[in-house]
Amino acid sequence: MAKVEKRENKKGTVYRIRVFDKRLRGGETSKTYKPEKKMTVRQAEKEANRQAVLFEETVKQLLDEQYDYRVKFKDIANEWLQRAETKHTIKISTIERMKILKNRTYEAIGEKYINDINDADIQVFIDNLSRNGVNKRNGKGLSPKTQKHYLTFISDVMKYAVKMKKADKSMLDVCKNIEVSKLSESEEEQKNKKVYSTDEVTLILNAIYEQANLQYCVMFSILAFYGLRRGELMGLEYKDINFSSGLVTIRRTSNYRNSNTGVYVSTPKNKSSYRCVFFSADVLELIKQLKREQQEQELNCGDLWNNSDRLFIQWNGEPMNPNTPYTFLERLCKREHIHFKGLHAFRHAYATISITSGEPINVVSSTMGHTTNRTTLVTYTHEVQEATAKGMFTVESVLKKRLSIF
Repeated sequence: MAKVEKRENKKGTVYRIRVFDKRLRGGETSKTYKPEKKMTVRQAEKEANRQAVLFEETVKQLLDEQYDYRVKFKDIANEWLQRAETKHTIKISTIERMKILKNRTYEAIGEKYINDINDADIQVFIDNLSRNGVNKRNGKGLSPKTQKHYLTFISDVMKYAVKMKKADKSMLDVCKNIEVSKLSESEEEQKNKKVYSTDEVTLILNAIYEQANLQYCVMFSILAFYGLRRGELMGLEYKDINFSSGLVTIRRTSNYRNSNTGVYVSTPKNKSSYRCVFFSADVLELIKQLKREQQEQELNCGDLWNNSDRLFIQWNGEPMNPNTPYTFLERLCKREHIHFKGLHAFRHAYATISITSGEPINVVSSTMGHTTNRTTLVTYTHEVQEATAKGMFTVESVLKKRLSIF
């Protein structure tokens, strides 16, 4: 779009021609046209309009050569996914999730040119994801967490498109104000139940100590005492442990992709997940016993042994499938008539017990590998409030000892 503005200055009449295009820095560019002195007013205006058309065409041609704007969302998304998988710029688990997310996303906006997509298109798509029937497993809508995964997928594709000069910079904000649905009170309550109580943790650990082999005793002791994520736990190797100081370094995760890939190593969740945790002398002694036991196991296996240095292994030394602890716990809880809440509930239990026992938030946050203390505060608001309330009564009890009225 071009606009012509007539102006008068000391040198006479001039025309300012402005061309508007969102691909331009600031959204516009301009030039000045000065008509010849012999031209009449009508001739000057006609020529100014002609110059505006020519200038607009020139600007558009230059921009079209610089930017490829007629690319569909699904094409640029496939390019981004292929590049991410080839260059290993994204975790394998994330790529696998994106491949699943792309199907519904392509149905909604895949055929649209990327610069024609607006926030209304995306909001409609996200709203549809929350409708009953979308989730084929339970007949309900997709959870808010899954809806956010879809938003992240779209946003990441937009960032890549802008980087490759196939989308305008304004597309970076297209997902910014999109709203996802909220959990109902019953769903929120159900979600909050996925935490083992202190009694439940005690029952589970006692059952494991009495019935299971040493490997599971070590495994679930670490889960309960230090709140590690499953991948971090299964990725532990003996070289990560300083048996003199008790310092354990979290530097990798062990994951399972599919039957073709099997168990593979990846990086922790975020930068703060690279951290050090102190193990107690009792746990370190259990780990030493496990090491000795596995050394005997190695002798029995002979040439069949694969030295992975992992704490948790199969019969031949290969890393244990990260899904095995989940299945083990599920069966144990069923056998012992304990409500099974999953493996991650141990992590929540660690945080709950630590906070309500008065452990400083920064210590809990650091041990769990949270990005900031705020993450811990927001995730465990109720526990923080409970700890605060206990602190109030602690002050009260101290003062009461000094007051004659009580």
